[in-house]
Amino acid sequence: MISSRGLLLLSMASSGCSFLLVRRAPNVDTWPTEHVKADLAPCTRWPVVPIIDAAIGLPLVAAGTAFIFAPRADDGAEGIALATYVVAAPFIVSSIYGLVATGHCRTYLAGPPYPFERARGKSAAPDE
Repeated sequence: MISSRGLLLLSMASSGCSFLLVRRAPNVDTWPTEHVKADLAPCTRWPVVPIIDAAIGLPLVAAGTAFIFAPRADDGAEGIALATYVVAAPFIVSSIYGLVATGHCRTYLAGPPYPFERARGKSAAPDE
């Protein structure tokens, strides 16, 4: 059986795919104010990698919770659940990061007017 330290090392070595593979959009201050398709920086539009991170992390959280609430949970169940949560945490955090980053990328690539401009009350139409 793998020890808690082994699970922690395994999770840290194998998780965070979104941290490594998702390319963020540039800073909002540098986004174009007019529709320009030619000079847009590349970024990751599709949330495939964050979904894979979530598909690994969420079942681990469910398994850890099942260890705690199992009808025949012994004294070691809480330790196993904690180790499972520790393994799941990098996947969940990476998934959230990836989903936010891909959402920003889709907004960036769609071009102006950006949703946050409408929320601030800026006009979507250029001043004449």
